[in-house]
Amino acid sequence: MGKAFTKKEVEEIRENIIVEAERIFIEKGLKKAGLQELTSSVGIALGSFYRFFESKEALFLELIDRYNSEIFKIQKEMIENQIKVKKFDFVAIIMTTFACYKEKPAYMMLFERNEEYDYLLSKTSNEKIKENINKDKAVTNYILDEAEKHWKLSPNYSREVVNGIFQYMFIGLVNRNIIGVDVVNEVLKTNAKIIAKYVETGIL
Repeated sequence: MGKAFTKKEVEEIRENIIVEAERIFIEKGLKKAGLQELTSSVGIALGSFYRFFESKEALFLELIDRYNSEIFKIQKEMIENQIKVKKFDFVAIIMTTFACYKEKPAYMMLFERNEEYDYLLSKTSNEKIKENINKDKAVTNYILDEAEKHWKLSPNYSREVVNGIFQYMFIGLVNRNIIGVDVVNEVLKTNAKIIAKYVETGIL
């Protein structure tokens, strides 16, 4: 029978696992990251890992969720500041969002190593993928909800189209090394301008 942890120990160990996992994921990639190394660095038995996370892929997605929560705070602050100055700048919000992605090391591990992204998709259920896409849509819907409250947007734009363009932009970022880093940056800017014009005019 495994060691019983107190509630405080569970919280501390879980946090330590996430911190150490980020380091190992960045260094070795998701596919090659070993649970034995991770649990040893945290000071728990290998079998105890599964009391905290279902798999290393689930652990990685937890790390990504943390990144996304941090990015959402920045997006929310931008919206609030734009409301104060009465200027809606959707391009700035979009470009800041993707700049934040680039500052998150585990995200960049996926973006710079395409085989890692493919591996994650192969190990993630369709339900979990759909759940993550819905989380992304919820953030976009929040931004658009706030924009519609304070600015006049076109009644003819489709949120599904906006979310679809965001997904394509994300895929482009994942494949930045294949497409070309400079080219991808320009593509992101161009798509950001297209989205901003679209929500304001309803025309692509």
